[in-house]
Amino acid sequence: MKIIVSLVLALCLTGCVNNQTTYHWGNYEQVVYDMYKNPGEATADQQLTKLRQDVEIAASKGKPVPPGVFAHMGMLYASMGNSEQAKLSLNEELAHYPESAIFVDGLLTRLEKGKE
Repeated sequence: MKIIVSLVLALCLTGCVNNQTTYHWGNYEQVVYDMYKNPGEATADQQLTKLRQDVEIAASKGKPVPPGVFAHMGMLYASMGNSEQAKLSLNEELAHYPESAIFVDGLLTRLEKGKE
């Protein structure tokens, strides 16, 4: 009886496994982790290179990048003084994830104030 219960339980758990994710995560989690764990170790340009590659790979796979990638890229562009590209990236975040409007609008407002 224990074997049958174990087999049924194993089959049920196996059926619940889903290796498909909605997003193409790529390097995003590692970039964010490294940014906080080892600040200054990876330059903004190095982080942007990885994230831009992730965006391209995600597009080639037909998957979206996770929420926050474009906002992170916008903040990196802003830190490099490229406010126009920062604004484009932040608006890209808004286009993909309108639920981030409060956060992204705040970033855009601060970006505009920084220009003045």
